[in-house]
Amino acid sequence: MDSNISGDNTDGIGPAEAKKALKLVLQAESAGLNLAMPTRWFGIAIALTVSSMVTISAYGKTELIVLSLAVLAALLATQKNKQRAVLKAVPSGAKGVVPIIGILVFALALIAGAKTLYQAHDYGWAPMAAGFLMAVLVYLLSELERREYAAKIEAAAKCSTGETT
Repeated sequence: MDSNISGDNTDGIGPAEAKKALKLVLQAESAGLNLAMPTRWFGIAIALTVSSMVTISAYGKTELIVLSLAVLAALLATQKNKQRAVLKAVPSGAKGVVPIIGILVFALALIAGAKTLYQAHDYGWAPMAAGFLMAVLVYLLSELERREYAAKIEAAAKCSTGETT
């Protein structure tokens, strides 16, 4: 918006038009976030796929991980086609990278612990327990992401209706 030193608006856009434009932008942002929000079923499918990788690794059948990777690739491709958007392969910034590193470290610890219990002490349930713990963690993280999307959508809706908190 172009204005002169006295603060007068010289390009013909008034405050009402600016508010209307801002409201439209916030509504578009809210609609975009609604489309981009992953479904609960997608979170469950990802959690089960990742947990199968942990379970398979803990059992020592690493050659079967290819099957889990194929399912994971199919899930991501299906989600991409459904949303008609490009999924981010790698998160940006420390807020996205630190949890990924934490998940990897947790998964490796689960695999190592379960493999040790399975091979050294013959606890056949240990790999399944590790997979279950991984599934719970990944599902909870997917629910946190859904809540974050929902909060952004709600904030955009409040701003577009003129409400304040």
